[in-house]
Order: sequence, then structure tokens, then C-alpha cells
Amino acid sequence: MKTANFQITLIACLAAGLGFSLASSQAIGYPGSAAISYGTSPVWSMGGEFTGAETMIISAPADQDMIITDVFGASRGSRTVDFFIEQDDGTKAAAFRSATNNYYYQSPTVFHMESGVRIPAGETMNFRSTEGMLYTLSGYYAHP
Repeated sequence: MKTANFQITLIACLAAGLGFSLASSQAIGYPGSAAISYGTSPVWSMGGEFTGAETMIISAPADQDMIITDVFGASRGSRTVDFFIEQDDGTKAAAFRSATNNYYYQSPTVFHMESGVRIPAGETMNFRSTEGMLYTLSGYYAHP
């Protein structure tokens, strides 16, 4: 009887050990449909100031998609500023509005997008503002 209890206990322990050893590990994935990669640092950012209603062209590298994930904007003066990321034909990919108050530079408006705005490899989009503003765009490069 002592031997039977020992064998059952041993089998139960071995089964538990086998179960733990075959358990899957935590899954680690890539965002969306593209794999992040651009040498050792796939992250990019750009910033500046528009002095009035202006448009800036954003170009993705020929072999990489460009994903915009974060947008920072602060208007000049007490005006509300609308700013857009759009295609050449005017189709909007994203639209933003800055916060307003009575200071020379307004409280910054920060947008963090989980999935982001994709600029396909080799293509361009326009970043356009309706008034003067400070801005920063950031994101990452991805293989298409």
C-alpha cells in the first residue's frame, strides 16, 4: 500500500512538471500589420513652428512605412488652431484642435494614437495648420 501511494504521488508530480514545462510563454507581437524595423532605431520625430496658416510635406522613405503615433500642438495667441494630416487631394487622415487660453503660447494639446496614421513607403502626406503653432510629430518606421 505504501508503494502504491508513493507511485501515485510520483506520477502526479511528474504530470504537473510536464504540464508546467509545456505551458506557453507570454506572446509578444508587433503593432498592426507591419514589423517595426529601421536599423537599430525605428523611432523618428520632427518639430517646428508655423508662423501662420502653413503646410509641410511629410515623406516616408522609399522602403519603409512611416507611422505617426504622437502629435503635439500649441497655438500662438488666444486662437484655436485646427491642424490636419491629409493626402494631396485633401482627404484627411487625421484632424486635431489645440486647446486655448490667454497666454502667448497655449497649453499644449497632445494626442497619443494607439494605432497611428500610416504613410505608405515612398509616399507623402501634408501636415497643415490653420494658424500659427508649435508642433512635434513622432512615430516609428515599419517594413510594409
